[in-house]
Amino acid sequence: MTLGANVGVETLYALRLGAAKVVAIEPSPVNVAVLEKNFAKEIEQGRVIVYPKGVWDKDDILELHLNDDTSAMDSFLIKREHSSRVVKAPLTTIDKLVEELKLERVDFIKLDTEGAERKALAGGRQTIAKFKPRMEISVDHLPGDPEEVPVIARSINPGYN
Repeated sequence: MTLGANVGVETLYALRLGAAKVVAIEPSPVNVAVLEKNFAKEIEQGRVIVYPKGVWDKDDILELHLNDDTSAMDSFLIKREHSSRVVKAPLTTIDKLVEELKLERVDFIKLDTEGAERKALAGGRQTIAKFKPRMEISVDHLPGDPEEVPVIARSINPGYN
């Protein structure tokens, strides 16, 4: 599961490592179109699911600030100097997404959501507790992330390090 899939670099990497199925979660309409183009064959085969929402701690619709320099820096929480465009984008939780897609297991979560990592973890408590996936979480977006994100992860599963 790639949360903040952008244009699919991590999705491609997971497929090359042998992932049977990758769920690419991405709220930016521009990036969703690129994902659908880049992975058309894998989508048809059922190996990639492109999920066009952001992840949060509840269902919502928020403004997504689109970065003019790189779509990898689009953010719900961080308005950067070169973010001149805004779109309304839907959000859901990891738990609801897993239920909606009827995922039987979640082995790995890559979480790079430009500041929404804490909210995403809060919305994925049941999924993370149940499946205990390996996780790769970016902690370089907001002050306090390096300290607070691991605390949240360990509050869900004390075995995480």
